[in-house]
Amino acid sequence: MATEARTPSPESRESLSTRGRPDYHDVLGNRLEQLAIAIRELVPGATTRCYGRRGPCARTGVGPSFAGLGWIGKNMMLIHPEIGSFTFIGVCAD
Repeated sequence: MATEARTPSPESRESLSTRGRPDYHDVLGNRLEQLAIAIRELVPGATTRCYGRRGPCARTGVGPSFAGLGWIGKNMMLIHPEIGSFTFIGVCAD
């Protein structure tokens, strides 16, 4: 069975993070890499690995809650008390 491209209905909604913006995976990855470069400059010999949603990053669960970033809502997204669920989590580890 062939799949056809479907036109979204007027009632459909898309995430605010996708409206006319670059892919957030790329943006987050670039920013994490900038952080990794800064860490390697401050700590010669340090090794870093950066993870966003495409890596072993605990976006949900207890990690963000224990870090004091907010809580996990029914939508399984991190909810920050001031900015809501419009958040992206990444990890830069040694």
